[in-house]
Amino acid sequence: MAAWTLGNGGIMTFTPTWEQFQDFQGFISYMEEQGAHHCGVAKIVPPREWTPRSNYDNVGDLVIQSPISQTVMGQQGVYQVYNIQRKPITVREYKILANSDKYCPPKAKDHEELERKFWKNVTFNAPLYGADLAGSLMDPVLEEWNIDHLPSILNRLSEQGVNIPGVNSAYLYFGMWKTLFAWHTEDMDLYSINYLHYGAPKAWYAIPPVHGQRLERLARGLFPDCFDGCSSFLRHKMSVISPSTLKHHSIPFNKVVQESGEIIITFPYGYHAGFNHGFNCAESTNFGSLRWVELGRNASRCLCQEDNVRIDMDLFDALVPVDRKRPNSPLPEEEGDTANKRSRLQEDWTVKLKGLWQTEPRDFAVEKAFNEVISQEGSMCCVCSMFEAPTPYNRWTREELEAKTSCLRSQAATKPLKVVVQRALVCLPPSVSSSEDKVLVCHQCSISVHKSCYGVSGVVAGDWLCARCCVGASDAECSLCLLRGGALKATDGGQWAHLVCAVSIPEVSLADPAKREPVLTDNITRARRKLRCSLCPSVAGNTTSRGHGICVQCIQSKCCSPMHVSCALYKGLIIERRGSASGFLCSRHSRQCGTTQTLCPGEEVYVLQDKRYVTGHVKSVEPVATYRVEFDDGSLCSDITLADIVEGPSALSPGSKVLIRWSDEKLYNATLLSEIASSLYEVSCVAGGCVSVSTDIYSTKQKLPRKVLKEMSAAKL
Repeated sequence: MAAWTLGNGGIMTFTPTWEQFQDFQGFISYMEEQGAHHCGVAKIVPPREWTPRSNYDNVGDLVIQSPISQTVMGQQGVYQVYNIQRKPITVREYKILANSDKYCPPKAKDHEELERKFWKNVTFNAPLYGADLAGSLMDPVLEEWNIDHLPSILNRLSEQGVNIPGVNSAYLYFGMWKTLFAWHTEDMDLYSINYLHYGAPKAWYAIPPVHGQRLERLARGLFPDCFDGCSSFLRHKMSVISPSTLKHHSIPFNKVVQESGEIIITFPYGYHAGFNHGFNCAESTNFGSLRWVELGRNASRCLCQEDNVRIDMDLFDALVPVDRKRPNSPLPEEEGDTANKRSRLQEDWTVKLKGLWQTEPRDFAVEKAFNEVISQEGSMCCVCSMFEAPTPYNRWTREELEAKTSCLRSQAATKPLKVVVQRALVCLPPSVSSSEDKVLVCHQCSISVHKSCYGVSGVVAGDWLCARCCVGASDAECSLCLLRGGALKATDGGQWAHLVCAVSIPEVSLADPAKREPVLTDNITRARRKLRCSLCPSVAGNTTSRGHGICVQCIQSKCCSPMHVSCALYKGLIIERRGSASGFLCSRHSRQCGTTQTLCPGEEVYVLQDKRYVTGHVKSVEPVATYRVEFDDGSLCSDITLADIVEGPSALSPGSKVLIRWSDEKLYNATLLSEIASSLYEVSCVAGGCVSVSTDIYSTKQKLPRKVLKEMSAAKL
């Protein structure tokens, strides 16, 4: 087969023939048969017959939209890199800048001397990196090793219309001297391929996967504050550890230099880092194999960053059955413990809905009481109120739920449905005028709905019954989720579906929008039917005799977390508009109402004062509204106030274009995503003085985050 050599840095270098090179998946398998994956990375010198692009004459016109200035801080081999976004620049301008006296590489006789100069000057003169530019320089007709179209099991994502830039499509990287990439593994511990199109070499360091846990333990000790904030902080790609520091702590590593025209492959759970020797252009993406699937299922995930990639591994169950024993997994055991803890937390939430899950014995009294409770939220309609201001149902205990048996106090006209989704959270046309749109209460199951929300026309006299109660279907259950209760409508297949589920799932529609029935489910894709809810995995196997429901997915970029509509609504997840698309944010990307305690005047709290947490008492509480916005550069902010908005429509709503005055007194264009109801607390501190805060305040009765405990002041009441 292909010849290979073991370089001085311990990395295997392969030199395939043109015939051997044409089978991408076969050659990756061959590399692993030779043990290349044990080093973490491997280098390939492609055959001369392979021509990824005929010339690069027009590359200079490309615009690097978000170049980043890499400021490195630290000392003695332990550093943090901070990426500061700069204004757009063309590749031609970037090349001139990279070759200027300020940024050009120093003179060196060999790679080793240049490496020493890099680590000696890593904290000086922050370079500019043109990273993560979506696109490819590969010839579109190239069939062999086309980085933008690799044969990989990740193509299952593309088949569903899921495109995750840099993961199942290519990214370009324009580097200069001293631009670097910190220690990390690929998203979901995938493989990666990096081709250096042209320019100066790129230096790579790699940790063998079997020693990955050792690097993680060292990083936790060197960056304790980062670990307190996120157990998977290495996925932030900010932590830099020099090779001399690794040697001092006996962490094995290998290194290799990638020249122009060469390929680097990184293997699952292979930590790697590196830097550029000068101006160059590289292209990269991820790919997967059958060997990766089990590793991907157990990959650690960062829960604090909004652009964290998550892939639904259930898509690969047909290829690789789930192996609960995790044989030969290189992942740390503590990650498994964390997963178990997370599962128990999810179970705590699902227990709050005991008696309503379709996997449990039916209790119509609880179902009826539940309908009364949700009907008293917001506009008193159990359809549109679910979309107005998410209120997590888990605040109710079962005993409190069963005690909620009082009738609604009023059936007066209230605001009808305005923000329900039919694919994109657009208003369904009301069947009656809003002045006549009164709330109707089912005499049998106690759901309350607006006439227009439920599709009722004409005058209603006497006791009114909903669709299910009209036909005596007391055992009706939603076929799109696993929860009972709520406003149901018949489907075209002889089943039932929650109206809120029906209008939230892309492929589901209503045959008669005015009457809101029947619910059409035939167009639900096969891929969507395979999705399993990430919010209720512990409920009796997450399935019933009819299936496991139909899920929507998180709309956050690079996140595909599946969830039942009802689970998302009752958990209080955020609904946002992103351009022409709208939907739910998963629990990691939502500001969950259920995790924010309501504090009362006189309550004892811990509050941030002068960069430390002290004890105090709440003096007053004032409700305030903040807004979540997306700036034109793609960044998000969740604490914008009306005072920060200097220009915008008189009536703010999701999708509104606004002008924001930032803390630097500059104005920035942004799009409003959602309104967040919060509170402004005035707190009297025992250490003296008062502070007004809406965040960084915790009740003394709640469990505190580790970072708060660490910063806690010794001040006592």
